[in-house]
Amino acid sequence: MSCKISLCVVAGLLASTSAIAQSCPTVASPNGVDHKGLEQLELADFVAQTMSELTFLDNPATEALVGRGALPPVAERLPKEPLVIVPYEACGTYGGEMRYLARALESNTSEGLSWRQVQLVRLDDDLQTIKPDVAKSWEWNDDFTEVTFVLREGHKWSDGAPFTAEDVAFWLNDLIMNQVLYPSTRAPWNVGSRAEVIDATTVKFIFDKPQPALLNHLTTQGHFFAAFAPKHALAPFHGDYAEDADAKAQAAGYDTWADWFRVRWGHWMDKTTHSELGLEVPTLESHIMVKAPDETYRDFVPNPYYHRVDTSGQQLPYVNEHKERFIDPSLYPIEILNGNVDQKSPGAIDVFPALKEGESESNYRVILPGGNKGPFMVFNQTHPEERTRMLYSDVRFRKAMSVAIDRNEINETLFLGLGEIGGGLPYQTPVSKPGDATHFAQFDPEMANALLDELGMVKGADGIRTHPDGKPWSIIWEYSTQFSGTPEFPVLVGEMWRSVGVDVQLREIDSVTLGDKNSANTIDIGMIYDQAIYPVVAAGPDSLVPPFHINSPLSGLPWVQWKDTNGAEGIEPPMWVKELFTLGEEILTFEPGSDAWNARLDAITEIHRQQVPVIGVFGALPRVSIINKDLNNVPDITIIGNTSYTGYLAPWGVDQWYYPAN
Repeated sequence: MSCKISLCVVAGLLASTSAIAQSCPTVASPNGVDHKGLEQLELADFVAQTMSELTFLDNPATEALVGRGALPPVAERLPKEPLVIVPYEACGTYGGEMRYLARALESNTSEGLSWRQVQLVRLDDDLQTIKPDVAKSWEWNDDFTEVTFVLREGHKWSDGAPFTAEDVAFWLNDLIMNQVLYPSTRAPWNVGSRAEVIDATTVKFIFDKPQPALLNHLTTQGHFFAAFAPKHALAPFHGDYAEDADAKAQAAGYDTWADWFRVRWGHWMDKTTHSELGLEVPTLESHIMVKAPDETYRDFVPNPYYHRVDTSGQQLPYVNEHKERFIDPSLYPIEILNGNVDQKSPGAIDVFPALKEGESESNYRVILPGGNKGPFMVFNQTHPEERTRMLYSDVRFRKAMSVAIDRNEINETLFLGLGEIGGGLPYQTPVSKPGDATHFAQFDPEMANALLDELGMVKGADGIRTHPDGKPWSIIWEYSTQFSGTPEFPVLVGEMWRSVGVDVQLREIDSVTLGDKNSANTIDIGMIYDQAIYPVVAAGPDSLVPPFHINSPLSGLPWVQWKDTNGAEGIEPPMWVKELFTLGEEILTFEPGSDAWNARLDAITEIHRQQVPVIGVFGALPRVSIINKDLNNVPDITIIGNTSYTGYLAPWGVDQWYYPAN
């Protein structure tokens, strides 16, 4: 059947009022439906295969939950071609709530965000294949400088307004590329990017340089940075569209429209729902916020215009409410044991015995998916204090600090012996070599002492070394337990470093403050690092090139400033960093996995072998997670823990999880 005929059939089905018994093909029982292993297919394909109509049904509680009065019929709320999700086990029933815990607004919330987040494209649960989502299809030009996305006709924002190509172009041209809003354009859009509207459902991204890894970025590092924004809701507050934008901002207590706009909307999607202003910004996500959040909670209800349905025609999601509470992470295990949490990766692996012991008597089951790496430590080689910068910039210091760590002791003492010892090199890539996984990960205090002696750091009577200038000096390690894995980790590592004479002052801070300090280049040790395993590197070299992270700079911002201003600002980097900059730009122009791409990755990896800019502890570490026993359609989850290359739970379709009917 041709595409045109299929579209005609689909149009007829949407107009049909006949009630046809609808089966429910699933992954477990596909009933002849070939979903090509992607757990989804387009409506036209589904209709062609089943030769039957699909009558659309919705959650009868949606109208009351949303609280906006009467809603149009579900067939009018859906796109003309909704995305058909093939459930893992069964077409679910509506109702119930999923409860989540986080540290605070914008802190430890990414896992909960993954329950509802959508993007132009999505990652399959094989964690490799890219498949349609908000966009129905896409096509590249020959040199990967242009990619054209086709959107779903009739798709609507959560407030019922049309979602069109204008919203995609507005996002890129007027938000991401706006120098007033964001003086420093984030990768991969910082290569001269623009969007061109072809028609209401067709939009083209155009780049000055090839961007063959863009889709990899959108499904991994860029998953939580949805490539669209509601122009109709945001343009009235944007200085390029509204003459009174500054006046509105000043009336609200802000200096400029950009200051207020960044509070109203953020490219990280959870930023948009961090205040009551989020109520004014519609979304395409599965659930929407209908009450202003406070410091203790945030609630979400189904998006009545969500674009996905199951194979029986039911609009997703199944679960009525997402309830997110903000509490101290030390209380996570207690809340889980008391049955007050439905899905959570509580972080510290040392909670596993207690959670496992309580599993039989509680409402949850414990899983140990892989995916965690690290913890990682990146010494800030562009530290604002010259004395500290001098030490952190010396590879002998970084090597000494790495081999002074007894990773086996850390593993047995803090991680139940479940970790796989590892360093900070790129991991499981096409160019990985024997020994890379444990590069400078051996415990060798003699080597550490010899390197520190060579640096001229002299031990005093108390066993603590001076700075090479002869004066006292300490590492100021500000850390967040969100990235240290356990609060005892910095304490134990600090003791190991003191045992070779390097003093360490520990200060626990929250993850938001840590990110702010990273961005301000005032941190001694950065820890918000995503190890460069293949899915991460395929999306871009950000974790391998200063500032070593796409979102939260770890080290090297003054180097980046020097590069971006042709030496007018910042600090001139050493030659090896200049080489990383060049290789990082080159690798983006080749398809991931190609010979040319592999050659650049090999050269980048060799620099990391020599310079050890990242210190790791584990190459693999299970992530303790719990899931309510009553939730259905929950597949075998292999990875939770690294937002950049899985989007947490997004590949496993939380919108199809459901509770059995009472």
